[in-house]
Amino acid sequence: MKIPETQKTQIYTHILSDSAKQRVYNFLQLPPKTLKYHFDIKQEAKFQAVKRYFKKIQDNNYIITDKYKCKDSFRMCGVNTTLQSIKSEIRNILVKDDCYDIDIKNGAFSVAKYLINTYFHDKSSEFDLIIDYANNRDKYLTGKFNKTQWITVLFHKNPSGFCNGSLYSKTTNALINQIHKFQTLAVENKHVFKIDDDFNANPEKDNIKGSTMSKIFFHFENSIIQKVIAKYGEVIVAPIFDGVLVSNECDIDTVLEGCNDIGKEFDIEFANKPFKTTPLYETIERVLSNELVEASDPYPPMKKDFEEKHCMIKSPFCFVEHDDKGNYLRFCKGDFKDLTAPYYLTSDDGKRKPFVNLWLQDDTRRQYDTMNWIPSLDPKYNTANNFNTFQGFPSELVETPTDFKEQFTEVNDVYDGDAVHTFRKHISHIAGGSTEGSKYLTQYIAHMFQKPTVLPLIALIFKSEEGSGKDLMTDVLRKVLGSKHVYKDSKMENIVGGTFNASIRNKLLVQINEVSGKDGHFNKELLKDLITVETLKIREMRTDIQEMPNYMRLFLCTNNMNAVNISPDDRRYVFFKSLPKKTKEYYDKLGSILESKKAINSIYSFFMNYDISKFDIKKRYISEEYQRLKQHNQNPFYDYLNDFVIKQDNIPVKNGLSYVSVRQMDFGYKHWLDDNNQQTTYEFSSKKNKLIFLECDTVENAKFYEGHGDNKKQVRGYKYNADKLKTHLKKYAEHVIECEDLDAE
Repeated sequence: MKIPETQKTQIYTHILSDSAKQRVYNFLQLPPKTLKYHFDIKQEAKFQAVKRYFKKIQDNNYIITDKYKCKDSFRMCGVNTTLQSIKSEIRNILVKDDCYDIDIKNGAFSVAKYLINTYFHDKSSEFDLIIDYANNRDKYLTGKFNKTQWITVLFHKNPSGFCNGSLYSKTTNALINQIHKFQTLAVENKHVFKIDDDFNANPEKDNIKGSTMSKIFFHFENSIIQKVIAKYGEVIVAPIFDGVLVSNECDIDTVLEGCNDIGKEFDIEFANKPFKTTPLYETIERVLSNELVEASDPYPPMKKDFEEKHCMIKSPFCFVEHDDKGNYLRFCKGDFKDLTAPYYLTSDDGKRKPFVNLWLQDDTRRQYDTMNWIPSLDPKYNTANNFNTFQGFPSELVETPTDFKEQFTEVNDVYDGDAVHTFRKHISHIAGGSTEGSKYLTQYIAHMFQKPTVLPLIALIFKSEEGSGKDLMTDVLRKVLGSKHVYKDSKMENIVGGTFNASIRNKLLVQINEVSGKDGHFNKELLKDLITVETLKIREMRTDIQEMPNYMRLFLCTNNMNAVNISPDDRRYVFFKSLPKKTKEYYDKLGSILESKKAINSIYSFFMNYDISKFDIKKRYISEEYQRLKQHNQNPFYDYLNDFVIKQDNIPVKNGLSYVSVRQMDFGYKHWLDDNNQQTTYEFSSKKNKLIFLECDTVENAKFYEGHGDNKKQVRGYKYNADKLKTHLKKYAEHVIECEDLDAE
C-alpha cells in the first residue's frame, strides 16, 4: 500500500502471506554456503544485501517497507535494496502468492512507437520496423536476439554495431539501422519532448547518446506508471520500472482495464504477466516441504563455474579451455589435469580431491562431438554436436551512404567516408591503378566479409617495391576482421611444408611476405592445396593431427616477378603489380586509419554493404604482368616444338605426314635448351615431353623404318601433319596470353 511522502518520494508497505513468511524464515536458516550454491548470487556484496533485506523483513514482523525516489522526474528507483532491485527469482519468494505483476506490453519499444507517432509522425514510414516490433515482437525474437538484446540495442552507444550484419537476416539488420537512426533523431531533437533542461547526459560518459535516450524513455515510462499509481495507489505493492506489483486482493480485471484506459493516451497496453516458476523458487519449495536438507554438495556449483571455460571434445579427443576473448587452447588428458589442479573439492575429513576426476566421470559434463571454427554466428553451426569457436568480428556495422560512388567521402557521427575513400585509393594503388584490377580486389575483399564461409579458390599475388604499402593494406584488414583471424609471416615453411602449422588455424586471411622464386616454385603443389582444399590438416606439438574446414584467403607478397609458378592451365591466381611508392604524407594518412575505431567500423560497413550480387570470383582479373608470368613459366618444350615444326630439318615426309623418332625428338630438345640458354624450373623428362607432344592435334604414336639398306631399322616415334601442328601451336600461344572477359566498372 502506498503511503504518500513527498512529490518525488514514495513509500510502499506490504504484509507477507503465511507461505511467504515461511519461505523467508527458511531462507534465513540455510547456511551461507548452501545459499550461494542454490541462489546464483555471484557477487558477495549483492548476496549480503539480499540477506540483510530478508532479515529486515523478518525483524519488521514480515512487513515489507520500501522507499522509492524519482530522480529528476525520470524513473522511480528504490532506495537501497527493494522489491524492485532484487532479481525476479528472489522477488518471487516474497510476492508470488500475494500479487499480480502488471507491465507495459513490450515497454521500451511501445514507448518508442508512441514517440515516433506523436513527435515524428511525418517520419513514421522511416521507422516502420520499430513500430512493427512494438506490435509483433515475437517474430523478431530469433537467433541471438532475445528481448534483452533488443533493449540493449535500443540504448547502446552504437546500436548498429551490436552484431556482425552479414550473419543475420536483412530484416534484423534493417531494424538495427532504424533504431540507430531513431536514436540519433531523438537525441538531436530532445527539446521537442518538453523535458526540463537538466536531463542532459553527463558529457564525460562514453555512452552520451544511450544515456540521453534512456532518460527520454524513462521520463515517458514514469509518466505512464505515475498515472497508474495515482489511480490505484492503495493496492500497489511496488513500482517495478515499466510496471507495478498489485495486491491479489484487488479485482485484477478491473485494475487491468483501468490501466489500459490510461495507456490509450500513450498508445500502449498493459498485461498481467504470470510469475515464472524458477529453479530457485522450486528449491525454496523443497525446503518448505523438508525435501531439501542442507544442500552442501559443492560439486554442482563448481561444475557450473568450471564449464563456463572448459569442455571436452570427442573427435579429435582433447580438452579445451577458452575465454571471452576467443582464445581456445587444446590439451591432452594429462596436461588438462595439471591445468585444472586449482579446482578441488574438500572432503568431510579435510582432505582435498581433484574436481576434474569427478567431472570426467560425469555423463552430463559439457562435451561436443567436434570443435570447429566456422566464421558465422548462424545457430546452425553451433549445436550439441559441434562447438563453433567463432565469436564474431570486432568491428561494428554502422549506417553507410546508399550511393558509395557519390557520397563515399561523407563524414558524420558514426561514418568516416574520408577514411573509406583513403583505403579505396590504396586498393587502387596496390592494384596498379587499373580500374578492372581495383574493382576485382575490392569485390574480393567484400566477398571475404560477406561470404566468409565460401572458399574463394583464388589466391592473390602482390608484386611491389619495398615500402609500397602491401602490409599496410593487410594491417587495416586485420584491424577490421580481428587479429586472431588474420596471420602474416615471411617464412613459407611456417605455413606450408613445415612440421607444425598451427599458426594458420582459424584464419580467414593469411599473408606470406617476401616470397622468393625458390619458395614459390618448390612449394607450388602445397600452395595449390592450400588454396583449394576444403579441409586443412593442422599439426600442433603434442596433439594429434586435426582436420578443420578451410576458409582461408591467401595473399602472396613479393618483389620477385617469378615468385610463383603459374602453369598454362592456371585457374588459381590473380596477379597485381603495385604503382611506385607514394609520399610519406600518403602513408601517414593511411596509417591513421588504424588508430580510429570510427574509421575501422566505416571500412567494415563499406565492405559489408558493397554490392557483390553479380560478382563471380572465378572470373578473374588478368593483368599484363600475369600474362607475362604465365608465359615465363610455360614449359619451354612448347617453344621447342614451335621451332621444330617450322624448320622441319631432316624430317622425312610420306603421304603428307611427317615422321620423327623419340630419340631424335629428345636429342633435338636437349640441344635446343643448350643453344637457347633456357633457364627453367622444369627438369628434362622424355616421358613428360611425350605426353605433351601427343596432346597436340594430329600427333600420333608410330613405328617406322629409319636408314637405308643394311642400316635400315624399325624405331618408335610420332607421325603428324606439320601444317596442322603449326596451327595448333599458334592457337595454344594465343590461349596462353588471352585475357578473360571483365565486367565494366
